[in-house]
Amino acid sequence: MARLSALRLAVTAPGWIGGIDRARYDLLSCDVFDTLLVRPYAEPASLFETLAYEQVALLPASMSPAQWRAARIAAERAARLRHRPAEITLAQIYACLGEALALPAPVLAELADAEIALEQRCLAPVAGMVEGLAAWRKSGGAVRFVSDMYLPSAVVAGAVVEHGGTADAAQVIVSSDSGLSKHTGSLFAPMLSAANCPAARAFHIGDSPHADVAMPLAQGMAAGLVSDTGLTRFERLAAGPDASFIRSASAGSSRAARVSRSFDAGHEATVWQVGTGVAGPLVTGFVLWALLEAEAQGLKTLWFLARDGEVMTALAQRLVQRFGIAVEPRYLYASRQALFLPSLDTETPQGFADGVVQMGQGRSIAQLAWSLELEPEALGDAAHCPTPPELRELAARLWHSPAMEQLRETAANRRAATLAYWRDEGLTSEGRVGIVDVGWTGNLQTFMARILAREFGASAPAISGYYFGLRQQPAADAGPTHTYCTPAQIRLPTDLLEIFCAATHGSVRAMELDAAGTPAPVLMTEDAAAIAQWGVALQQEAMLAFCEKFCGALPRSGLANAALVAPLRAAGLAAFEALCFRPTVAEAQAYGSFQFSADPMHSRLAPLAPPPRGLSATLALLRGSQWWQGSAMRAQGGWPARMFGQALVVAANASRSIRRRLAATSA
Repeated sequence: MARLSALRLAVTAPGWIGGIDRARYDLLSCDVFDTLLVRPYAEPASLFETLAYEQVALLPASMSPAQWRAARIAAERAARLRHRPAEITLAQIYACLGEALALPAPVLAELADAEIALEQRCLAPVAGMVEGLAAWRKSGGAVRFVSDMYLPSAVVAGAVVEHGGTADAAQVIVSSDSGLSKHTGSLFAPMLSAANCPAARAFHIGDSPHADVAMPLAQGMAAGLVSDTGLTRFERLAAGPDASFIRSASAGSSRAARVSRSFDAGHEATVWQVGTGVAGPLVTGFVLWALLEAEAQGLKTLWFLARDGEVMTALAQRLVQRFGIAVEPRYLYASRQALFLPSLDTETPQGFADGVVQMGQGRSIAQLAWSLELEPEALGDAAHCPTPPELRELAARLWHSPAMEQLRETAANRRAATLAYWRDEGLTSEGRVGIVDVGWTGNLQTFMARILAREFGASAPAISGYYFGLRQQPAADAGPTHTYCTPAQIRLPTDLLEIFCAATHGSVRAMELDAAGTPAPVLMTEDAAAIAQWGVALQQEAMLAFCEKFCGALPRSGLANAALVAPLRAAGLAAFEALCFRPTVAEAQAYGSFQFSADPMHSRLAPLAPPPRGLSATLALLRGSQWWQGSAMRAQGGWPARMFGQALVVAANASRSIRRRLAATSA
C-alpha cells in the first residue's frame, strides 16, 4: 500500500534528488514537458499564435493569429478523436488542419516544419532538473525519459540532449512513435523493458497527477510529483483570466527565467522569484513604453538617470536590439542632490529662496546644509526642521551672510563639472533631451532644465521626461512629462518599485572635475555594502533573464511593437499588486529587510518594512508605514503577534476585494 503515495519534489532547488532513495531504485524515469523543459508561455497554445504571426503568408487569407490558434487546437482535438485510443502525431494533426482549412500539402508541410522549428527555438531547461539528473547518474543510477507528445521523437530527443538531460537520444521514448502513452500507462512497460529494470526498482517523476503519478504507481513503480515547474501565483496573475497572447508570453517567460537557475529555499530564492515574476515584467514594460514613446516623438537618445536607470539601461539595450527601436539608451549619472546645487539660482534673492524652500521642505537644518555643502552652524539649529516660512527667512539671512560667497563658488564649480560631463556624453548637443526616471515629483527634470537654461538661454535643449508615475508635476519651465501609470496605479508602495530599480553603485553626491579637468561622479558609499549584501546584482540578473525570455517568446515578425505595451503593463501591475498587498512571509522578509537611507545624507539605514514587536505595534503600522503589509507579515513577539499580523493582511485584502466588487457593481 505504500506504493499508493508519491513524493512531492521541488526540482528547482539544488539537492532535490537526495529525496529519492538511491539504494532502493536503479532507474529514474522522467517526464519531459513542464518537468525537464518548459515553453515561454503560460498557455502552450500561445505557441501557435507565434507561428501564425511569423508565417502569415502561408495562412488562409485574412486569418488572424487567434483564429489560427483556434483552428490548430480544433485540429488536434479532431485527430485525437479520429485515432483514439492511440496517441497522435503532428502529421495527423496537420492532416486534419488541411481538411478543415483546405490547405495544400506543400503549405501544410511548411507550416508543420515551422512549428517544429519554433518548438526547438522556444524550449528552455529547468536547471534544477538538469543538475539533479547529473547527480543521479554520478551515483550510478540510470535515467530514461518518457513523453506523451505528438512531435516526432527525434525532435523531443534532440531537445532533451541539447538542454543537458542526456547525451543519448535513445534514452528518450515518445508516444508519437508507438501510439502508446503515459496517460494510459502503456508507455511504461516498453520503457522498463528497454532499460532492463523491474518496476519495483524504478522511480518516475513528472508534473501530471494522473499520467506521472497514478499510472506509474499502477505499474508497480514509485512516483514523485513535480511541484514547482508550474505557474506561481505571480505568473498566474500575469497571465490573467484568459491568458491572452502577450500576457501568456509574459507569464511563461517569467517561469522560464525562474527555473533557469536553482536555489535552496531562502532569501536568494525569493529575490530570484520576485525578480523574474514581478520586477522583470513591471520594469521591462515601463522601459519598453518609454523607448517607444521616445521613438514616436522623434528622439534619437534616451537618458536613463542614476541610480534607478542602471538596470533600466541594461533592459533597454536588449529591447532596442530585439524590437528594432531607433533610440539609443544611455545611462546618466544624476541625483536630486547632485543636480540641486548646480541648478540653484544664486543671482537673485527670490530665485534663491524658492530653491531653498524646494529642497528644504521636510528636511532638518543639518540635511539642508549638507545639500548646500555648508556647515550646519551657518544655518542654525542642526536638528530643527524648518517650515516653508522659516526656510524663506533662513534664505534671506544666508543671502546676506559671508557664507553666500562660498555657496556661489561651490555652485558654480558643481555646475561647470555637470555641464562638462553632459558635453562629454553628448547631451548638450541634442536639440531635445529625453530622460527616464521612476518618478514621483519630477525634480530632476526641473533641475536639469534650469541648468541648461542658465547656460544656453533660449537655445537650451528642451527636456521631455518619461516616468513610471508622478504624484506632482515638475515646474512649468521644466518641459513636458509622460507617465506609464495613472495616479491611482501608483498608490501602490512605490518604495518597492525603487528597490526593483536599485543600483549596484552608491548614490551620486556631486559631479567634480579632476586635476586634468575631466568630469567624474562622486559616489556615496554609505549604503553600498548593505545593498550588495542584500542581493541587488542577483535581482538585476533575474530581471534581465525575464527580458531575454520575453524577447525570445515573441514572434520575430508580424506583431507591432506598440501592441506589447498595454498587456505587459497589465501583467506587471497584477503581479506587483499581489506582492504589495498579499506578500508571503518569505517575500516580506526579503523585501522588508532592504536597507533604505533614512535621510538624504545616507547616514542612517533602516529596513523598508521593520518587523513590529507585539500586537499594539502591529496595529500602529496601519497609520504610518508605506508597506505595512510587509511589516505585518514580519511581526515578532511570539505566535500571537505573527498570527495577528497575518490576519490583518488577510482582512485588509478581503475588505479591498469587497470594495472592488461593489465599485464594479455600481459602475
